[in-house]
Amino acid sequence: QNAGLTSYIRQVQFEGSSGPISFDENGDAFGGYTIKHFIPTDSGYASIQVGSWNRSSESLKLNESDLYWNTNDTIPVSKCSEECNVGEIRIQLELPCCWDCFKCHANDIVINGSVCIKCPMFTWPDESTATDCELIEPDFINLLSDSLFLSLFILTMLGLVTILFMLGLFIHWRGEKIIRASSREFN
Repeated sequence: QNAGLTSYIRQVQFEGSSGPISFDENGDAFGGYTIKHFIPTDSGYASIQVGSWNRSSESLKLNESDLYWNTNDTIPVSKCSEECNVGEIRIQLELPCCWDCFKCHANDIVINGSVCIKCPMFTWPDESTATDCELIEPDFINLLSDSLFLSLFILTMLGLVTILFMLGLFIHWRGEKIIRASSREFN
């Protein structure tokens, strides 16, 4: 039944809006197509011709300035999934062009975009691709040039001087009643 329809279609020829249309031995149409686009108007929608396709010469003519996009005149992207970021693997979905991205741990590298593997001790993933483990360089504090060390040292010395000053005051005024009252025994 389908074989009869296919053989009939291969022999059909008719005049279309863009010229004569016929079919090859595979059932694919010769001729061309008129590409129309629906645009919003005040009273609804209108159909305008924005291009044409000619199969025999395999040429597409498209007037992109006549196209209306409902996204502030930016052409929408037609893809199922965005590329994964560095340090993420692809989790394949049902369609071959669709996937989800899964973030690996901070100390994992990505192998073939599909597996997270932990870096060995004292190594870390490279920042640009997260595909190689790099040796962590030890970082030492330079006691003379590190501003954090100098700040902490100055604060420590101020605290020590304050404690020694208070101790000196207690020793100098040890005979006073208020100082004696702060000890365990009253004399």
